[in-house]
Amino acid sequence: MTASASIPDERDAQIVTLAERFREYLSQQTDIEIVPSGAVASGDGPAAVPLETAFERLDAALGQLIDFASIYAEGQVASDMLEPLILPAAALAGEYLRAALDASWIAPDLEMPDWDSSLDLALPQGIAIDLVGVTRAALLSGAPNLSALIHRLTGDRPS
Repeated sequence: MTASASIPDERDAQIVTLAERFREYLSQQTDIEIVPSGAVASGDGPAAVPLETAFERLDAALGQLIDFASIYAEGQVASDMLEPLILPAAALAGEYLRAALDASWIAPDLEMPDWDSSLDLALPQGIAIDLVGVTRAALLSGAPNLSALIHRLTGDRPS
């Protein structure tokens, strides 16, 4: 993978659109007010929602979807029902990190067979995150805790 300060505008726009549509979907399905990525900010401005709050709400909504999947799986493995949620959840998490931490998407390696489903992010301090992998682990664990990742990345301790 090669880090890039900006990936092609078309892919960036697709990620933003995917994240926003998933945010709307989560809000409708769970009645939890999911924070728009544009409302998450690194500063303490009057309209800024703390990154921690955005991820706590995302975790709560994903937890509800996991509960729904376990109830309505009807003979299926619940994880099969959750798999389609991984990429959009990773996109939303990535947009939160981009807004708050000035992270940037890492351009996918087009030689890799799964390049179109990779969402890797580079943080300013040089940390790269495989958001699809992290989100998959969070969803399939049965108890999403993406906010723990934020605490780890930012050095903040949970209150």
